[in-house]
Amino acid sequence: MRLLAPAMPGVIRDRAAPCPHCWGRTMCPRGPRHRHATCVRSMHLCRAGAWQRPPASSYPAAFRRRAIEGWAIVSFDLAPWGATGNFKVLVSEPADTFGQQAQQNLARAHAYPSSSGAKGCVVKIVFRMPDRDADQTGDDGDL
Repeated sequence: MRLLAPAMPGVIRDRAAPCPHCWGRTMCPRGPRHRHATCVRSMHLCRAGAWQRPPASSYPAAFRRRAIEGWAIVSFDLAPWGATGNFKVLVSEPADTFGQQAQQNLARAHAYPSSSGAKGCVVKIVFRMPDRDADQTGDDGDL
């Protein structure tokens, strides 16, 4: 008991301090600023044609349960008939799972046919937890 007495003021001070962590919801990490500046310029290739079947809005299940948000930057090609392919995850945060899920979501997408496809399209897919109001409407989150 004598050894605990000197430590008690420090314990009380630390336990009364505000928590530095935001529990219950992990915010989406910020994307890279300058590292992928060249990728952002090529995003217009994908926006030139509209999606006939937009990318699915599936969220990685393990991260949904823990309310963790994330993002991924994925490169892909568009065939003239609208199919997506040749995927490459350039970067994903906070885990590779977000990149894998973004790749799967894009694989299910289909663009309107065009006279020529597009090569080297780059998109950033953001995985956000739905707001509390959206939970009541059954929203699964957005891409």
